[in-house]
Amino acid sequence: MQKKFKAELIYLSWPLLFCVLIGCGKGFDSDSERKEEVASGEFNAVLFPLNQKYGTYKGWVSLSITENQFWARVKVNGRKTKDMHGQYIHVGYRCPSLKDDSNQDGYLDFIEVINAVGPILIPLDSNLTTQMKGIFEFPKMRRHPFYYYSEASNMQWLMEDLSREDVIHDDFITKLLPNQLLNMDRRIVVIYGVDQERYLPSSVRTSPGYPSQFTFPIACGEVRPGRSELFYQ
Repeated sequence: MQKKFKAELIYLSWPLLFCVLIGCGKGFDSDSERKEEVASGEFNAVLFPLNQKYGTYKGWVSLSITENQFWARVKVNGRKTKDMHGQYIHVGYRCPSLKDDSNQDGYLDFIEVINAVGPILIPLDSNLTTQMKGIFEFPKMRRHPFYYYSEASNMQWLMEDLSREDVIHDDFITKLLPNQLLNMDRRIVVIYGVDQERYLPSSVRTSPGYPSQFTFPIACGEVRPGRSELFYQ
C-alpha cells in the first residue's frame, strides 16, 4: 500500500524529524573526496505555471544542502486535485515555454518538457535516499488547493546512489557523471499531474506506462542560490 501524504498540512517527515531530534549525520566523518562532490548551501526556485488551460499552479522550492543532509521543501498552490503530483529536479538550466511545443498542439507534454529541461536527476518523492525507492509516492492536494512537502536524506547516501552506474537508459532518469558536482544553482524543478478524469488530447505524450494526466506538466522553476522570502508566506 502506498504511503499517503498529508499534503495540506505542514509536517516533518521521518528523516527530518530524526534529524531534529538527534542531529542528522552527527558524528559523520566524510572523506575529502565526498566533500568535494557536494556544493553546499541554500537554493530556491519560484514555480511558475505551465499549461494554464488546466489550472494556474504556482509555488516555491527550497533546497538545503550540507555535507550531512539534503533537505527539500515544496509549496504548490492551484486548482485542487485528488491525484499525486510528481515533482522532479531535472538536469537542465531553463524552464520550457510554448516555443518547445514541437507538435504545435497548444500543450507542453512530458516529452517536450524532457527535451527542454533534460532528464530527471532527483525525484522529490517519499524517499530521497535513492532515485527509485519512493518513485510512486508523491504529495496530493486533499481538502485544500495547495500542498506542502518536506523530506530529507543523508547526503552521503544520496550521493552514493547518484554516483552509481546508470544501467537503465530509457527511463528519463539519469545519474551524475564521474567526478560531477551536485550543483543546484543551474537546475530545474518541474511539477506534474492533473486529475485522472481530466480530458487530454491524444497528442499529449507521456512516459511509457503512465497516463498522460500523471505526467502532464503544470509548473516549473529555475533553481538559484539563496533563500526566498516566499518561504515565510
